[in-house]
Amino acid sequence: MGRRQVAKRKRATDLIRPGPDGKLCLPESAGSVTYVPSFLSQADANLLLEETKDACSWERTPITFFGKSVLQPRDTAFFGTKLYSYSDERRMPTGWEEDLPASAALKRLGNQIEDHLQLPKDWFNVILANRYWHGQDFMGWHSDNEKSLGDHPIIASISLGAERRFLLRKKGVVQEGEQREKLEYVLKHGSLLVMTGTMQKTYQHSLPKVALSKCDQLRLNFTFRRVVDESDQSKG
Repeated sequence: MGRRQVAKRKRATDLIRPGPDGKLCLPESAGSVTYVPSFLSQADANLLLEETKDACSWERTPITFFGKSVLQPRDTAFFGTKLYSYSDERRMPTGWEEDLPASAALKRLGNQIEDHLQLPKDWFNVILANRYWHGQDFMGWHSDNEKSLGDHPIIASISLGAERRFLLRKKGVVQEGEQREKLEYVLKHGSLLVMTGTMQKTYQHSLPKVALSKCDQLRLNFTFRRVVDESDQSKG
């Protein structure tokens, strides 16, 4: 008898190999993911981690989950010039002149990302930040599909600290007996991941839990976005 083939979990590069620029075009989507593992130097990433891990206005806010109010499994902070609603929560941003030097460092980082992506200076006008103390802090499956971000948002994400798995899965109904195929990246200290196009309409992403024995270190994540229509935030 032949040896039984053991299926292994597919990573993003097992499905479609990214181009020389690290860009991965998602199947059946007009969107893409670009991953730059060493966008920041080790020295710059270490400095930014120290500047922001305690200096930001971090909060662990409640959310409604199956009709109950529970605390989010991570700390969040919000910077920028626009009011932004996220997970049914309306957030007032910390201005660029507040929480110094953290906000100044993040503003410079945003301009660096804009230059890399060939976007106009100050194109990003909000930053949603997440602080994960250890592997038990996580982000569930979701899409960044708020109306205020427009139809084709660009979400640029910087990771600092502990490495964590980042998963993508296609939306839609899964037939009985089928498994939903997932794509995976391991986000490294100082890395940049950019999601573009219509992928927020067709894909979800998450940062799953990890056992404390495998991850007991801090991770910070700064996601740079552009709010394009404030009027939608006043509805409902």
